[in-house]
Amino acid sequence: MTTMNQQSQRAAAVAQYQESTQNGSRHEEHLSAEDQAVVLELLADEYACSILQALDDTPTSVDSLAEECNMSRPTLYRRLERLLEADMINARINPLRDGHHRREYWIKECSYEFDVADIALL
Repeated sequence: MTTMNQQSQRAAAVAQYQESTQNGSRHEEHLSAEDQAVVLELLADEYACSILQALDDTPTSVDSLAEECNMSRPTLYRRLERLLEADMINARINPLRDGHHRREYWIKECSYEFDVADIALL
């Protein structure tokens, strides 16, 4: 059962995602029914929504995301991987001066169109 807090988090993540994709440089994606279902499933996931809310167009480290989203690293990495696979976020490896590296993530600017009839068939 979904709590009111989870519903408001999801609504806020969807609103932020829509806002972040409503500029002149956005890229529209026409998704297959299966890909539409994956994107909708991620938008229904409270952890994925929390990550989407925390991201913007500035690359953000896993440490910062873990702190801001208040989630464990394994949970964070699983959701980041799913968001990357769904092509909803971008990632890069940022080399540090000490020889280590840090992976950073930011939201991808794009919009999606969903066909409810196709989703209903899944």
